[in-house]
Amino acid sequence: MEETWQWEQRKHCHIILLNPLSYVKENPEQAADERKRLQGSLCKEEDTLKKRSRVPGL
Repeated sequence: MEETWQWEQRKHCHIILLNPLSYVKENPEQAADERKRLQGSLCKEEDTLKKRSRVPGL
């Protein structure tokens, strides 16, 4: 059976969730890149929420 991209992603995420500390120790550069990506996403979401709160309600 050929594994799909989604299945590979699920397995990868599952491994990280089971033992995140060992994953970070074994993959420090990838973990740092992921941290930066998540931080960027959170900042964008925060900006969106701030803009919404400034819009007057009807």
